[in-house]
Amino acid sequence: MASSADDENESKSAESSRIRTPISSMDSSMIVSDMGDGLATRYDEETASSHSMSMTKIVDAKTTQLYAEARQAAAQSDGLESALAKLNRALSLRPQISQYYADRAEIFIQIADFRSAILNLKKAHSLDPKNSTLFERLAFANFFYGQILFDEKYFDDALTYFRIAVRMRPDRVGYHVRCAVALSALGRHGECLDLINKRLRLDRANPDLYVVRARLQEMFSNTTLAYYDVKSALELEGSHAEAISMLRSIESKAVEMKDAAVQQSLSGNSKDALQRLTSAIQTNPSVASYHVLRGTIYRRLGDFESAVDDFLIALDKCGEIGDGDDDDDDVETSRSAQRQLVLTYNDFAVECFTKKYYNEAVVLLNKAIKAEKAEVGLYVNRGDCFYCMRELAFSLADYQQALDLGGDGDVRSRLSVVHGEMGVNEFEAGRYDKASEHFTSAIDNNGLIPRYYVCRAHCRYARDEATGALDDVVAALALQPENDDAVALLQRLCPGQKVDALLRRGRGAEIAAKFRERIESKSGFLNRRSVESEEEGVETVARQLAASISFDLERVESQQVDRTSEETPLDGDKDVVDASVAKRRVVAPSLSRRRVPDLKACMKEREFHAEIYYGKKKMDLMVERVLRKRIVLDYVGPRLAKSPMNAVTSM
Repeated sequence: MASSADDENESKSAESSRIRTPISSMDSSMIVSDMGDGLATRYDEETASSHSMSMTKIVDAKTTQLYAEARQAAAQSDGLESALAKLNRALSLRPQISQYYADRAEIFIQIADFRSAILNLKKAHSLDPKNSTLFERLAFANFFYGQILFDEKYFDDALTYFRIAVRMRPDRVGYHVRCAVALSALGRHGECLDLINKRLRLDRANPDLYVVRARLQEMFSNTTLAYYDVKSALELEGSHAEAISMLRSIESKAVEMKDAAVQQSLSGNSKDALQRLTSAIQTNPSVASYHVLRGTIYRRLGDFESAVDDFLIALDKCGEIGDGDDDDDDVETSRSAQRQLVLTYNDFAVECFTKKYYNEAVVLLNKAIKAEKAEVGLYVNRGDCFYCMRELAFSLADYQQALDLGGDGDVRSRLSVVHGEMGVNEFEAGRYDKASEHFTSAIDNNGLIPRYYVCRAHCRYARDEATGALDDVVAALALQPENDDAVALLQRLCPGQKVDALLRRGRGAEIAAKFRERIESKSGFLNRRSVESEEEGVETVARQLAASISFDLERVESQQVDRTSEETPLDGDKDVVDASVAKRRVVAPSLSRRRVPDLKACMKEREFHAEIYYGKKKMDLMVERVLRKRIVLDYVGPRLAKSPMNAVTSM
């Protein structure tokens, strides 16, 4: 045991002495052995590095070979599976090359594995994010796969992929359009329309967007907006095939609705005609004649405000006439709308007149006269309104204007009445000269009214013109021998003179004979007018009906003539044939005149004089009632009885 311990100690001391030996005192063999170990280690590292470099070259070469073989196989029609297998082996060797993923995605697209294609394109783009071609290809792959799903009617999934494509490439209009179509297929039309509107705010120069929105507007029954979208598309591209097809369809639908409305109107079903015309206007709002037709029906129904609105819209759509480039249809429509507007203002004024709203009637007639300054009836109606308002000067001016424009006997009759009342006012004011002038004008316009002669006789009598006053009295008595005022004035001028004797000799006989001739000629003229009016009654009704739809007269006339020719027997009784021909001759010319109905009158001549007559009759009755039921000053009513206390006291 002791010897072993000693040996261990000796070895430790020898080791320590060796460690403490300096390098200078070391043996050269020791140094060489140490350097050999380092060189061996460095040699091993260089050998391993050269081996690694050779492996990389081998892998790269193999990967390149596989990729080239894959491309060659993909070029063949039946080599897609082989190409896919070789690309998979190449990617297993070099998984960081983006082009391999892109090429494998193309192979997946060719074998209709779109999900795998999209995944490979995503991987390729993640490896090379700056490659815009890969990004564009990935967006298109999502869009294309969405279209495949849409064709298979998987609309939800298709919408998902369309939206991915839109988020990747928001500048592509086609992606937005397919997204909108998918929303429409899902019944989410509101979202679809919002999407198109947002896109149109960014891109207003794309006609396809307007066409798509027009389709959506038709789904929502917004036919007017659909029409304007189609027009916008055609303004951007006049040869757009789908827009042209939609416009033709819209116009044909509107024409069909208008034709049906005309038939309903001729049948007397005005409400259905209005509904169809409204639909026609909403379908094609650019046609002004539709507004004219609807306004005419409104006027016949008494809805004057709606009629005025339609006529004004029609005039606005026709634009200014007289520029030289006007279409014949626009000119005809504008004239028809202008005439119907005048008739509507007049009819509205007549209704206000019947309800005694004279100021409102005057305002409406002013508008009508501003539009048509040569219409006699408008001045007559406004004169009637002024007359009822007791504005005799304005009434006289309107009647005189109507007479200057070609007014007939009705206007002269009104002039005589106004001059007569103005003469009475002047007489009461003591201005006998002006009063006499007014009565003279009244006699010039209607010389068969005895009262005018009596009134002028009073004026002349007040001016000491006895001869002229006597002539007027004789004229009044020739017209009405029992006229009390004339008889009373005759007794002042010629005391004791008898009426019969005055009218049988001298100047009185001449004046009486002249007035008899005038009365006879007047009565004969009235009889002829009554007969003519009865004969023209049927034709007037037909003319008014045709005039209310003046721009459809030719078509209606052709239909009626064709219908009459079909009903005419070919080989039958000659009287029946003549009757059918006569019927055609009566109906067709009346429809082809293109005349408009006459203006409504506020008051006819008979009503005008009846109004005056009843007013005076009422005044006479009031005077008679006052004279007959005078209050008696003597009191003949009951007396108060004496009280009982007074009676007892008196007893």
